[in-house]
Amino acid sequence: EFFEHRGIRPLSMIRAARETLLNDNMQGGSTITQQLIKNVLLTPERTLSRKLKEAVLALLTETKYSKEEILELYLNNVPYGGNAWGIQSAAGKYFGKDVSELTLGESALLAGLPPAPSEYSPLINPEGAKKRQKFVLDKMVSLGHISEDQAKTAYEEEIRVAEHVEYIQAPHFVEYIREQLDTMYGKRFVENGGLTVVTTLDLDVQKAAQEIVTSEVERNLKLNITNGAAVVLGVDEAEILAYVGSVDYFKDEWGRFDVASASRQPGSSIKVLTYSLAFAQGMKPTTKIVDKPTVFNIKGSKPYIPVNYDGKFHGEMTLRDALANSYNVPAVQLASKVGPDNIVKLGREMGLKDWAADGSYGLSITLGGEEVRLVDLANVYATLARSGTYKELSGILYIEDSRGYNIYEKQEKEGKKVLDEKVTEYIWNILSDNNARLPAFGTRNFLSIDNAKVAVKTGTTDEKRDNWTFGYSDKYVVGVWVGNNDNSPMNKSLASGLSGAAPIWNRIMTHVVGGGSVQLQDTSAKVSSLHKPEQIP
Repeated sequence: EFFEHRGIRPLSMIRAARETLLNDNMQGGSTITQQLIKNVLLTPERTLSRKLKEAVLALLTETKYSKEEILELYLNNVPYGGNAWGIQSAAGKYFGKDVSELTLGESALLAGLPPAPSEYSPLINPEGAKKRQKFVLDKMVSLGHISEDQAKTAYEEEIRVAEHVEYIQAPHFVEYIREQLDTMYGKRFVENGGLTVVTTLDLDVQKAAQEIVTSEVERNLKLNITNGAAVVLGVDEAEILAYVGSVDYFKDEWGRFDVASASRQPGSSIKVLTYSLAFAQGMKPTTKIVDKPTVFNIKGSKPYIPVNYDGKFHGEMTLRDALANSYNVPAVQLASKVGPDNIVKLGREMGLKDWAADGSYGLSITLGGEEVRLVDLANVYATLARSGTYKELSGILYIEDSRGYNIYEKQEKEGKKVLDEKVTEYIWNILSDNNARLPAFGTRNFLSIDNAKVAVKTGTTDEKRDNWTFGYSDKYVVGVWVGNNDNSPMNKSLASGLSGAAPIWNRIMTHVVGGGSVQLQDTSAKVSSLHKPEQIP
């Protein structure tokens, strides 16, 4: 009815107002002219006052411009997803074409995007995009614009979406931030609000981390490693400087799956919680413990008999040696003393918000029996680096609305003290001592950085399904995961600290601290000027 009305449809507006006022069900009743006004002149807030302004301006617009001019303005200003505003921008983003070169199938797909660009995006939801495309084609048939044969041919046409490696930078991070924005403001406002979002991401570090993850996974295919993920945090404010969710976001079938925010078992990398509690309760790195066959009888369950990764027992040792060499039996003995529920409590206080405080965890919690997210566990290590002060992860510096007004600005917070500084000094002293871990990791490992002091901990799950390395300096935290999305085991010859996540961690940490390291390939890693705000692509 666009070419018949004068800018508004009173019956549609009355229906929408009735639903809003009587049934508390906010509905739209906008014409194309009203949508143009909303996108160009007003905010997308769903209020009656805005709808009134929209209607008045639509009537005025219809007196000043022809229908063809209004339609042209609309098509050049409507959002098509991400930073694609207008049909020409959308044609370039999705198909790498000028709008005049689009086929009927491509045009129908793009025409269906504006109501919900993310929901119908061929990048994010290919199946939803095809369904929406068919809806548009069927509508064109019913209106007599095309024949059924033309619609069938267009629908069966192979849609080839353009490569987006250059168009979307840090795509997993973009989606991570977008989910936060949806929670803060609602999907509709985020999609149509014309927001400018300035983030904590350092694009130099991001590019280096992505290249390192991708290249190292490729060289380790023989170990049946097909994917990797990494995050880099700034210690002071828990800001996300790099966020790599997979080896390639644009890889067919599974590349878009974000492992940095996925739940995986952390293996021994979680032991820092157990030892932190032990030290908080008065034990010291010099406290003795005996690594021997131990049976833990748990009411209502089978006896729990932990074993070490090397299948051996190592007799009496200090807690320092037990943590540095990541022996399992001493860690379970400590968990039995400090209590699994207390480990969960400390984990939640240090950033593992997905852990439920329901008392359902057993002693295996200390060996990585409960899943975590890479980005959250990295912040646990950031808490250690901040001498026991927890700060919430941060990815957004500030947000401006379409008119340039600042609607959000990150506030520096003092954080919450969850561990005594002495405890974190013990952890740092142990995990930064390369000599202490020699029995388990040998002399040639990737757990130290030349000319830089860092603390580091590895973790590997049963049957080598997940391999992790986390490390920190006084300024940066680097967390790395490698494995397979389908949870299939990696090659048994993978050796934590020597292959898998550790070499990736070493190269990324070397890049951010500017030290030297054993290079696995010719690279030109440089010290970046960190914390350069980048707008989300």
